[in-house]
Amino acid sequence: MLLEIGLGVVASSSAETRLFSDEAGYSEAETSDWLENVYKCVKDLISSTSCRPESIVGISTTGMVPAVVLLDDDGRPLSRAILQNDARAVKEIDELSRKLSSISVLEDTGSPLSQQSVAPTLRWVQAHAPQIWAASRYVVGSYDWVLIALGGKPHVEANWALESGLFFIDGKPHSEIMRAAGLNPTQIPYIAKAGDLVGHLDSKSAEEMGLVPGIPLYVGGADHVLSAFSAGVADEGDGLIKLGGRETYSWRLKILLLTKGSIWTFIRLRAYGYLMGAWRPVEVSYVGFKK
Repeated sequence: MLLEIGLGVVASSSAETRLFSDEAGYSEAETSDWLENVYKCVKDLISSTSCRPESIVGISTTGMVPAVVLLDDDGRPLSRAILQNDARAVKEIDELSRKLSSISVLEDTGSPLSQQSVAPTLRWVQAHAPQIWAASRYVVGSYDWVLIALGGKPHVEANWALESGLFFIDGKPHSEIMRAAGLNPTQIPYIAKAGDLVGHLDSKSAEEMGLVPGIPLYVGGADHVLSAFSAGVADEGDGLIKLGGRETYSWRLKILLLTKGSIWTFIRLRAYGYLMGAWRPVEVSYVGFKK
């Protein structure tokens, strides 16, 4: 999307991304497809509008969470991305549930162990692709990697971190879960907030897109969070409830937020509605805004 300050979206472009499901439960994507699509769509936006390349003041990326991309020391993907709806790690979920039986993963992280948790996915990689895991320097998300590939420093966006199930609700690393996942905390890079500056557009990507090198690269956000913002949730006390996966039914609510911490807050719909996360079985989540 091409946005102009004061006007909003002035143009958009899209491209298809391949989905790979080589075996039952697999859901993967080629990271190269994402980058090539970014190059194509940006070129389309520049060529189809009156926007001048030198007038671009910033680039940001967004995506669904929590996809898993494993990077080597040079920031290059070691395999296809494992997407958030991948369901291969059934055995690993059971094993981790037993290992972590002494703590409440739900209360600590706001999410139960599930196919969307990053820990079972990492355990699966360690068991079935040990050579890839041995070369893995960083674990990042989809839109994190795209921004890194454009010239940004290694990072993960804060909502990816929360949805990963590897962190406490307040954003602190959960060392016990990370140990159980076989994860070195240094494999999770700098945790960035939406709007953080993480680098500048490199010369190669600038040439591919027809832009000027050095454009600031800003961290975007997660799908639930940004869809809530675009629906009008912008003031303290506003809320949004989303039901369903392919279709979304939403409305604007005036409620009192009971949470503290990050600006965008996922709240699990329970008796007191205070935990971050999403209601996994029926794909219900609540997103609120707190100044």
